[in-house]
Amino acid sequence: LQPARVDTGIGRYVYPLEEGGVDEEKLAFWTANEKVLCNFSFDVKVRSGYPVDAVRVPNQPQAQITRIGDGEWEIHVGNRGPEGGEAVAEAQSGGQMSLAPEPAAYSLDKDLIVYWRLKEGLPGSVDLAAHKPEGSQRGTFMLTVTPGDDLQPITEGRDWVFVLDISGSMQGKYATLADAVQRSLKKLRPDDRFRIVLFNDSSRELTSGFVNATADSIARYSQSVAAIQPNSGTNLYAGLQLGLRALDADRTSALVLVTDGVANVGETQQRQFIDLIRKKDVRLFTLAMGNSANRPLLDVMTRASHGFAVSMSNSDDVVGQLLAATSKATHQALHGVKLEISGIKTADLTPQVIGSLYRGQQLVVFGHYWGDGMAEVTLTGRISGQPKTYQTQFPFPDLATGN
Repeated sequence: LQPARVDTGIGRYVYPLEEGGVDEEKLAFWTANEKVLCNFSFDVKVRSGYPVDAVRVPNQPQAQITRIGDGEWEIHVGNRGPEGGEAVAEAQSGGQMSLAPEPAAYSLDKDLIVYWRLKEGLPGSVDLAAHKPEGSQRGTFMLTVTPGDDLQPITEGRDWVFVLDISGSMQGKYATLADAVQRSLKKLRPDDRFRIVLFNDSSRELTSGFVNATADSIARYSQSVAAIQPNSGTNLYAGLQLGLRALDADRTSALVLVTDGVANVGETQQRQFIDLIRKKDVRLFTLAMGNSANRPLLDVMTRASHGFAVSMSNSDDVVGQLLAATSKATHQALHGVKLEISGIKTADLTPQVIGSLYRGQQLVVFGHYWGDGMAEVTLTGRISGQPKTYQTQFPFPDLATGN
């Protein structure tokens, strides 16, 4: 079983192909032929328990997308289209969309990404995918909890700190990131404030302290961000350290970190990063760009702040991903989440510590179970300090071979 991330009704699957581009020694020593001159095909079946009303494949204008049913679609990509391309193949629920130009060499230098959009207005749910062969006492399960939309918007003004990686490896993606930052700033409320911190070998602040989110300040600093030329190494610790300075204890703060690499300049020890984050009462929202970002470090920092982290391909809709990440801080969150399953024996639950659930986020739990029958699933947590409990019943099968 492999979980597919669904966030705010948008599902996403990534097949990684692109080189991360941050390991200079590897790039200098190793070369590869990324072009496929013979037959090449990539086929995906999207099968959902809920209606899917659109499927989208960015950067693959030759993709063939076919709707099979309410929750089932097929996608085919092959070397019968132009090399590269920035167009997007997209099909609505009306049927099939197909573009099939003349055959050409296919380049394996970009990740393959499939998005699908669930029908709007779906209720909260609990879904179980299980595998238990005939005669086996132990089964494996994947439990997906989709909370209802009862996380309300936060009405008071917030402080935002954008910490942006401007190291040399960001050159090919920085223009898209700058556009995403501009659009995120435009989404801020009039009573919000923001700071912008940049880092490569060292760190510096583009703003001079917090700036009110007025139309003039947003336009001014958007232009300043766009004018930056990425270069040099990645001193992630220095960027975070500067971003965490001068936070206002009387206002709710969120720090948005965007980076594509590893901490290769300055402090690099994981413990130092955790200690730095825990000194401040701030939620860290991390977007890890590309395939070589140090996800273990970024994940542990995010968990230490009870924040949210997402991996982002260079072929992703960067603007959409950044807007989705910042939307997490504009609504209430369910903190201190715990999941209990009673009525059937379970073990080896992963993740062991859940932490927080943010707006639009699913909880995916893997584990083993013994026996079969009806189980009671209880999810508990706190919203704005108040306890919340969600309960439902779900059958665990004695035989499950379809997954």
